[in-house]
Amino acid sequence: MSPKSLFIIVIKLIGLYFILKLLDYIPEFSKAIFQVFAMYEITSTGGGSLGMIFAPSTFLFFSVAFPILLVWICLFKSGWVVKKLRLDTGFSEENFALNMHRSTVLRIAIIITGLLVVFDTLPDLGKHFVIYLRASYNDIGPDHASALPLFLYYFFKFLIGLFLATASRLVVNIIELKRKKPAQ
Repeated sequence: MSPKSLFIIVIKLIGLYFILKLLDYIPEFSKAIFQVFAMYEITSTGGGSLGMIFAPSTFLFFSVAFPILLVWICLFKSGWVVKKLRLDTGFSEENFALNMHRSTVLRIAIIITGLLVVFDTLPDLGKHFVIYLRASYNDIGPDHASALPLFLYYFFKFLIGLFLATASRLVVNIIELKRKKPAQ
């Protein structure tokens, strides 16, 4: 394995890590979107100025667009990153003694990442399931309204981790899709 291939794999793993971290911010992003829409309702009824929603919506756009761009660059333009940062220069050896194909290394990393997500999410899923059951049984208070979205969030995060662990070949094929296409 060449240094360039090793760094490409590491950058793609960093991109997968960023995706997992982005999942943690979905509740905050959705809350911020609802707040921007609430501000828009206030300004449309004459209760405020248009500048009142411009700054938060611009900040929200860039706070969503920048991490997505970073993930896209890490997953699909990792060769470009290695070339621009010159990560593969300055090594005395042309090849490292690692006799595994890059897709095998990516598959192992995706399985481990998926299992980490499953084990990381499991306690929160159980906690919010109990909160949801308790709130739906009592059917009183604000806990009932906010318990279901958080339970569903952790449930879907658990399913994503399970998907990564079980369908790692499909994920590797999606990541490696651009590399396998013939040059045009």
